[in-house]
Amino acid sequence: MLLQASATMDGYTDQVMERVFEALAPVLPPGEPSPDPAHPYTRFVPRDAATVR
Repeated sequence: MLLQASATMDGYTDQVMERVFEALAPVLPPGEPSPDPAHPYTRFVPRDAATVR
């Protein structure tokens, strides 16, 4: 499955990532995500999705 949130990879800015997070927050599990040392380049929004609902 692929969710394309911007026209290009370079267009996937922090602002776009924040909008995607807010749109998906109702179906995300509660709790603030933690970085995974095995995937140091993974980008994520460091907020609890439960606070957006």
